[in-house]
Amino acid sequence: MGLRNLTDKAKQVFEERGGSERAKQDGDALKRIAKGEGSLSDKAKAGMERLRGEPASAAGGPGETDPASPAQTEPRPDPGAPSTSTKPPGAPPSRS
Repeated sequence: MGLRNLTDKAKQVFEERGGSERAKQDGDALKRIAKGEGSLSDKAKAGMERLRGEPASAAGGPGETDPASPAQTEPRPDPGAPSTSTKPPGAPPSRS
């Protein structure tokens, strides 16, 4: 892909996402996510969710709401933490 084709594609994607107004909104949302509470990993995931969102034309435009910040989402259990289950490892699930 040539440089001209690449710049044309970038312009097209930029306009499909909502242009400069949407870029400002995305930047503000990323600032809020970065300053919010949560681990760096949670912030990175929230930022990627924001940027991977639907283009403004498909999502309803500039009035679209931001995804929840990492501090507002349900905490996930740490995979390295010991289990809080009272069942021995390898026990079949109960059928009650």
